[in-house]
Amino acid sequence: MTERLPSAGALEADPLGRYDGQRLRRELGSLSLMWLTLFTALVVGLMLSSGAAGMVILGLALVFWLWANFSTIRADAYLREAAGALSVDDPQATLSALSLALRTFTIRRASKLLAYQQLSVVRYRQGRFAEASGLCWALLATLRRRLPMRGRIWLVEAECRLQLGDLAGTHRALCEAHAHRLHLSETLHLLAVQTAYESACGQDARLLSNLDAKVALVRMMSPGDGSAVLVHFSMAATRRGLTDTATDLYRHAELLGAVQAATHNSS
Repeated sequence: MTERLPSAGALEADPLGRYDGQRLRRELGSLSLMWLTLFTALVVGLMLSSGAAGMVILGLALVFWLWANFSTIRADAYLREAAGALSVDDPQATLSALSLALRTFTIRRASKLLAYQQLSVVRYRQGRFAEASGLCWALLATLRRRLPMRGRIWLVEAECRLQLGDLAGTHRALCEAHAHRLHLSETLHLLAVQTAYESACGQDARLLSNLDAKVALVRMMSPGDGSAVLVHFSMAATRRGLTDTATDLYRHAELLGAVQAATHNSS
C-alpha cells in the first residue's frame, strides 16, 4: 500500500538484523528485572540509611536513575525521528534513527514496544513479510488487550498474511483490527487492505457494498492507494456485469493517477 523500503540485502549491512521477536521478549524480561533490582536497592538502601553502606546504595540508585532517564529521553527522540522518516518514506533515515532507538537504553516499556512496532513496519516495507509477522505476534503477546497500538499491529499482520497468501490469517487479522478504535489514517489503511483481501477472495458483492461511502473514503487516501482501491472496485463491477459503474470507477482511478501501478499491485 506504500512505497517499500529497499531490502536489507541491498544495503552494506542491516543495522536492525539482530532485532526480532525473541530479542524483544528478552529485552522486556531484562527491563522487568532492572525495575525489580532498582526497587530492591531502594528498599535495602532505606533500611541501611543510617550507615555508610545504605548511603552508597541510595547514591548509586540515584545516579542510575538519572542516567536511565536521560537515556530514555534520547531513545524517545530517536523514535520520533524514525516515525517522521517512516511517514515520508525515507528509508535511510528510518533505518538510521530506528537503529539508534533500539540500541539506546530506555526504562519505558512503551518505548521499547513502539520501537519494535516501527521495526515490524520496516520489515513489511522491505518485503520481509514472515519476519514482520513474527514481530507482530511477539508484540501482540506482550500488549494488553485494550491498548490502541494493537489495532495498528493487526493491520500490519493483515498485510503480511495477505502478501504471504494466507487468506485465513488475513481474515483473522482484519477482524481483530476492526475490533479496535482506529484513527482516520488507520481506517483508510484498513479499507485498502480489506479491499485487496476481498478482491483476492473474489468477494465481489462485499467489494461493491456501501460503494458510495467507500469511494468517499478513497478521496481521503493518497493517490496511489486510492487508485489501487478503485481499480479493485472497477474489476469487481466488471465481473458482475456492471459496465457503467466499472467505467466510472476506472475513470475516477485515472483522475487519481498511477492506474498502471495500481493494476499491477491488484493482480
